[in-house]
Amino acid sequence: MLSTGSTQLPSVPVARHLLVLATAAALPAMVQAADSSDSQVLEQQDDVVITAQTYRNTGTKSSLEPEETPQGISIIDRETLDLRGVSSINEAMRYTPGVNTELRGGSVVRMDQFTIRGFDNAQNFYDGLQLLYNDWNLQPQIDAAAIEQIEIFKGPTSVLYGAMPPGGMVNIIAKQPSHEETGSISATVGSDNLQQTTINKTGSLAGRDDLSYTFTGLTRKRQSSSNC
Repeated sequence: MLSTGSTQLPSVPVARHLLVLATAAALPAMVQAADSSDSQVLEQQDDVVITAQTYRNTGTKSSLEPEETPQGISIIDRETLDLRGVSSINEAMRYTPGVNTELRGGSVVRMDQFTIRGFDNAQNFYDGLQLLYNDWNLQPQIDAAAIEQIEIFKGPTSVLYGAMPPGGMVNIIAKQPSHEETGSISATVGSDNLQQTTINKTGSLAGRDDLSYTFTGLTRKRQSSSNC
């Protein structure tokens, strides 16, 4: 007696194993396609610019340019200081909008006192750090020979610098080292028998690209004056 044959379908476990094998075989091609798609998306995006590693912008404590700063800020650079021949912070800020420096007369240079937007201020900052001031007879002054620029921040500054007059603040920026070899020497004479010599030198240290220096020297002799 003959019997007809029949074809049996694979059992469920065998079918599951076959599905896993097929998925594993196709996975490398799927990953490669995804990587190619991601790379195309990254190539189409704009360059990412990171702004950091500086405290030089007084208004934001970042490297934003002054024209990109949302707060009001005025900058007096080294070239302007040289052109005016200033000997104090008050003299440097005489032509700054919103600032009045003639509280004790234009010839008084022994202390810096001014108003910003109508509020009295005699508290300066040096590279973002507050200079000690006792509000009576002690106020440190940074000589103009050691200053790179002066930044006048107008408006409330307590969020960035703590308790300060609401009119604004003055941040003095020190001269910074540079790999470019430069040097200068100048001599000054003036009233009250003023005799002054200033030396500036900057460049790479021992010819290394990762080390640089700046040197500022100042000698001054002057007779005493009621305005000094």
